[in-house]
Amino acid sequence: MSKEFTILPKKPVITFNVKDNDELEYGVAKIGEGILATVDETYKGSITYNYADGELLKPTKQGEKYTIVATYNPDNFTTESEAQVSISVKGRELEVVGVEVETTKTYDSTKTAQVTQQPTAIKNVVEGDDVSIVAKAEYATQKPGKQKITISYELSGNDAYKYVANNTIIDGEILKEDIKATAEWTLAPQTAIAYKDSEQNDYKHFCAGDKISVKFNESKGMPMTYRVRFNREEQIGDDEPVEDIINDYPDDNQSIDIVLPENLKYGKYTVSVTLENSDAETQSEAFSQVFYLDGAVSGENAIVKTKWDDVIYVANPQNEFVDYTWYRKDFKGELQTLVPSSESGQYYQEKAGLLSTVYAVKAKRVDGGVVYSCPFVPTASVKKSVEVASVNVYPNPAVANQDFTVEIKDVENLDGNITIVIYNANGVMVRRIYHASSISQISLPTGQYTGTAVVDGKKMTFRVIVQ
Repeated sequence: MSKEFTILPKKPVITFNVKDNDELEYGVAKIGEGILATVDETYKGSITYNYADGELLKPTKQGEKYTIVATYNPDNFTTESEAQVSISVKGRELEVVGVEVETTKTYDSTKTAQVTQQPTAIKNVVEGDDVSIVAKAEYATQKPGKQKITISYELSGNDAYKYVANNTIIDGEILKEDIKATAEWTLAPQTAIAYKDSEQNDYKHFCAGDKISVKFNESKGMPMTYRVRFNREEQIGDDEPVEDIINDYPDDNQSIDIVLPENLKYGKYTVSVTLENSDAETQSEAFSQVFYLDGAVSGENAIVKTKWDDVIYVANPQNEFVDYTWYRKDFKGELQTLVPSSESGQYYQEKAGLLSTVYAVKAKRVDGGVVYSCPFVPTASVKKSVEVASVNVYPNPAVANQDFTVEIKDVENLDGNITIVIYNANGVMVRRIYHASSISQISLPTGQYTGTAVVDGKKMTFRVIVQ
């Protein structure tokens, strides 16, 4: 008895020489070589891929993969078979030859290291690819000291994206450099009063808010900041703190303006400026200048104060002052010495109210020293007496070549701070009286006249007929 049976063709197993999710380097990921599928050699047939045989796969972006499909094509007694694998392709690592870097430098506030020779050769480039390379070098920090230098590479060319060039690390050192400079000081008081006093002429006098200027000419080193310190020569009363101010050093070589702080008490000071570089841990010598700070007229250190609208006085809580000389500027800007209103001289009173002009005081201390005040101008509330002033002329008409009176009314204690000017009918000035009193006697020939009276800055006009 015979039996019939069917022989089924065998289905070969395809094996890849790479594993699923492998990462291959560009240049290695080549179909049929770096990526190769095989079957048992007993099978007669061929394998084809979904990419061209011999194709060189380009690097993939992050997260992307190639899916390689291999198909077995049978000759006989076998059946078609298929397998696949997923891979990513990374850039090909280059070998850079011939780079040279200067491994020491003097501090210059940067991390840049000098590349003295660019690469002389690049190895591991696939034949026919277009790729060029430039080396850059950088210290780990900009601060002085021994540290690492990183050499990095910038790739260019049509095929640059297919390659990587890993950084090279070498040893290096940034050297310190001391700061050397010369200083040019400009001491030009802006606010302080020139008392024309021999005692005051010893030093340049300033007031809080004034500026002292200094310009530096650097010959060595690189300052990044400057430190200003004020040291008071003597301590009177409460201890005075040392004032430290740190600012960025100007990069345009401009003068530095040092503003005198409001919280400094009067006295003899030394201002010193030091050029510094905290990164480099270097600094210059201290450049110093001596000046005198006059007594403040505002703030917590004020020595001149007012009471009501008519009294100005020297604050003396520690009884350091024993004698006082008061001053007031007249319309020409000159200082007039005033008569104090108290036996000690500590107070001065304007019975009609303090004027809108400059007052000042020189106060002698118990130890014989002298303190000068900065200029003091009373506030607007004190100026009412000037604002309500008026002028009166009598008799009017007046008699030729006989006295008539020009009276400034509603203002007291302004003698010496009044100017009277009189013009004839042709506009020609015929009389000018400086430092006039509030009641002035004037005589003129026959004619019609126009006059002005200027009282502490307020201008008033009048007319008078002389027959």
